[in-house]
Amino acid sequence: MFPGVNMADILITSLFLGAVGALIDTSISISSAIFEALKEQTHLGIVKVYCIGMEVGKDVLASMINTLLFAYLASALPFLLALFLTEGSTFTELINTDFIALELTRTLVGALSLVVVIPITAIISAYFLAKTNLKVKTT
Repeated sequence: MFPGVNMADILITSLFLGAVGALIDTSISISSAIFEALKEQTHLGIVKVYCIGMEVGKDVLASMINTLLFAYLASALPFLLALFLTEGSTFTELINTDFIALELTRTLVGALSLVVVIPITAIISAYFLAKTNLKVKTT
């Protein structure tokens, strides 16, 4: 219909745009927890601060992946219901549709992005915390 539009590029862009919201939310949760923990305990070293960030990241990871999965599958639900209500469609055919494959791929890309961003956020937060001289030891 639109010969100048590359659908593969649009698909790849949508995969990464879908993950950006989860990445921002996760990064803010980790850095916020680190800075709040250091309001109470200013004697922590950078390694301990990093460990705090990783613990928060582990907690956020599972809930965020579930959120991504359910949000993406919910967006495909109306299409699945329409296909299911047509005569002759089996459950196996519905599960193997492009809609489900796309939503599972989006979830996978989001999950992998989260696994990468958690340690990066913890390291950056610990570094900036040390640079702002909030009485954090550098060991």
